[in-house]
Amino acid sequence: MQAPGFQSSCQQLDTKWSLLGVLEPMCGLAGCVRVAYVHEFFGFLLPILRVCVSLLELYTGVGDVVAVILELFVLVSENYTVFLDQVCVIRVATEEVKGHQRDWLTQMG
Repeated sequence: MQAPGFQSSCQQLDTKWSLLGVLEPMCGLAGCVRVAYVHEFFGFLLPILRVCVSLLELYTGVGDVVAVILELFVLVSENYTVFLDQVCVIRVATEEVKGHQRDWLTQMG
């Protein structure tokens, strides 16, 4: 997303296929985690999920990309949230709120 020229090239077919080539294995990873490794895998996937929110904005109307991103979110919510402890969930939610507050302040200022 932060690569030079990504926003201008993101709609090109090669870029979409490359993105799908990264996201589809993430879905596989999200779908087969073992309980003992939930925290580690969630920590790995969380930055990817954050980027996926921005990707949804860029790829609105591109069904195959949107479908894979939403599938990733569904798999994470089905397979991870049950096993994450309350402290981890609160920490992640707090980080998200702080990030959104910074974004709002930047936009207003």
